[in-house]
Parts: sequence; structure tokens; C-alpha cells
Amino acid sequence: MKNFKLSIALFVMFAFAGCATKVTTETVVVEKIRTVFVEPPSSFIEDCAVDAPPAISKYIESDWPTKEALLVVYARNQISNLNKCNSDKKGLRNWIKEQKQIFQETAKE
Repeated sequence: MKNFKLSIALFVMFAFAGCATKVTTETVVVEKIRTVFVEPPSSFIEDCAVDAPPAISKYIESDWPTKEALLVVYARNQISNLNKCNSDKKGLRNWIKEQKQIFQETAKE
């Protein structure tokens, strides 16, 4: 009988203890850093176009020294502009290649 009363007492004690416990939930926000590679438009990395030479009418009406001067200035300016432009574009292409490599390395992790 003593064991029976003890069993009942333990049962009641655990039943009330179970009702008295409060279940708490905790919301944990997990942030994940996501790296996105955005490539610039292809028009930004294409080589520069060559401008047109001096106007035909102006060239035909000029004397030989002026014609030569027009062509020399035209050629000098074009070469200078193209070298500068292509150097810039090459830098952009190298930068894109480096960024892709960095992106691929971080995407593996």
C-alpha cells in the first residue's frame, strides 16, 4: 500500500510538473552571404571602332602638303586613340577574368 501511495504521489507530482513546464521556442535568423558576379555589358569591353578619314571633298580640294598633313594627323590621332582605348579594354577584360576567378573560388566554399 505504501508503494501504491508512493506511485500515485509520484504520478501526480510528475503530471503537475509536466503541465507547469513552459515550452519556449526561439527563432534564430541565419544569414548567408551570397556573392553574385555581374559582368558588364559586352559593349563596354569591345575594341574601339576606327573613325572615318577626313572628308573626301576637303581632301580632294587640298594641295599635296595639306593632303599629307590631313592624313598624318588622322593616322596619328587614330593610332593614339586606338592604343589608349584598347589598353583600357584589355584592362577591363583582365579585371573580368580576375573577378570570375575570385567568384569561382568563393562559390566553392
